[in-house]
Amino acid sequence: MKHLSKHLLVFFLLVFLTSFTNNFAQIKHISYVDYLKNQGFQLNENLAPFYHGVASGDPMSDRVIIWTRVTPSQNEASNADWKLAFPVNWKIATDTAFSQIVKSGDIATDELKDFTVKVDVTGLLPNTTYYYQFEAFGKKSMIGITKTLMDDDSQEPVKLIFVEGNNYSAGYFNTYKRINELKNVDAVVMLSGYINEGETAETLIDRREIPAAEPSSLKDFRFRYAQYHLDNNLMETHAKVPFIAIWKDQSLKGSKEQAANWDNKQKAAEQAFLEWMPVRVKNGELHRSFSFGKMLDLILMDTNPTEQVGMVASTEMAVVKPAPFIEQIHYDWLTKLLNNSTANWKILTTSNLFGSINNASLDSGTGNDIDRWDNHPAEKTQLLEFIKAFSLKNVVVTNGGFKAALANEVAVNKADYNPTAGKYAQLVEITLPSVTTPSQIDQNSSAGIQTEVRCLNKTYNPQIKMANFKDHGFVEMNISLKRIDVKWNFIKDIIVDNQSKLKSTVQLSIPNGKSTFE
Repeated sequence: MKHLSKHLLVFFLLVFLTSFTNNFAQIKHISYVDYLKNQGFQLNENLAPFYHGVASGDPMSDRVIIWTRVTPSQNEASNADWKLAFPVNWKIATDTAFSQIVKSGDIATDELKDFTVKVDVTGLLPNTTYYYQFEAFGKKSMIGITKTLMDDDSQEPVKLIFVEGNNYSAGYFNTYKRINELKNVDAVVMLSGYINEGETAETLIDRREIPAAEPSSLKDFRFRYAQYHLDNNLMETHAKVPFIAIWKDQSLKGSKEQAANWDNKQKAAEQAFLEWMPVRVKNGELHRSFSFGKMLDLILMDTNPTEQVGMVASTEMAVVKPAPFIEQIHYDWLTKLLNNSTANWKILTTSNLFGSINNASLDSGTGNDIDRWDNHPAEKTQLLEFIKAFSLKNVVVTNGGFKAALANEVAVNKADYNPTAGKYAQLVEITLPSVTTPSQIDQNSSAGIQTEVRCLNKTYNPQIKMANFKDHGFVEMNISLKRIDVKWNFIKDIIVDNQSKLKSTVQLSIPNGKSTFE
């Protein structure tokens, strides 16, 4: 019996090894495209090898970044001796037939870049529409449309779209379908949350994140961006309008559960963002600014979490490392830009709620998990006092971290704030509804519409002029010398795909020279 058992053991071991070898051979020889499909990616073969479309971003008066991702049929990732690399041709012209090509060239991409392609095209004319296209493996990408910013002396009106909070599994991106119907958009400003950095949401729709679990590795984050770029409505927006995007990984802040690999996870998330988004980042600094002539300066602020969790190498114990909310060098950069700006309007972006909300007007839990500027009163007061001391006018803050819509007037102190008596705030704040990321009401059903009613109660919050805590959508700004027209667009449905109808809109204006909503 013992000999029989040994023979059976050897037999089953040989069967296992044969099966494993065959499966390994199949995995090794399976095409890269089939591998991605097996992971759940829905690839449109009509777009091959440019399945993820094209995009442009970070426009300036003389340059713009164009982007794509080329998916090769084979991926030599398993070969330790070399990495698959290949050339990609690009061209940019002033006409769709590409008879007037102004720039062209070749650039290499490889597995180390996740096969993404970014070209910073320089030497362009200001305020000009361009068409661009890529070619690889004998096939051409879709044609993208982009536009440079105005020259320094321009007083042309500006039209910007502000979005935040994409969550693939929480709803369909109907917000982008609506944006695609708009005309004469100069840029889309993505304030935060291009991807969901958590696990797949449990919703009524059949959309699952890739991977389904919370991403933790570079591969995970690359997969998330790849999946989001495959969304048809978002892909079309990228192909039509340049993006100005901010990276903020809200889920990594103060994550004590992830202390052991916090730094590595953050680096992976940032690297994937830089690979998959058409952004121009110098020396690792994500804060930057954009000049729309004499009309507008758009300033992208960068703030730190209240706590940063890391590891002590000597003890391997998790510790909380204090970090300034806004670095001094960054604050100096910001205030210098504000003080030296000759633009009529100055729009600041932040991922943290800048204005105040009386907590007595909110249900318990609503917004309490958001890292606000009110949690950092010294930094907030310092910036407001600077604006007041230098008599800076037309400063507007846009916020993408609150996931609810507000129109907020922000003053240094309540005693100096009385708009009816001509005592205006130092700045106004516009907060955005999310595209699909669950809002405060989504996460706390007990709040209900009464939260909005209490928030708008003048006894609690005389500074708040509009509030919507439950709907999703985007903000449209039409900027002229006389005023900024702000329009909150709330999408009707995120549960049914390809629905661009609006549920409602709210429009307010910010008059030139006054920090107030009318």
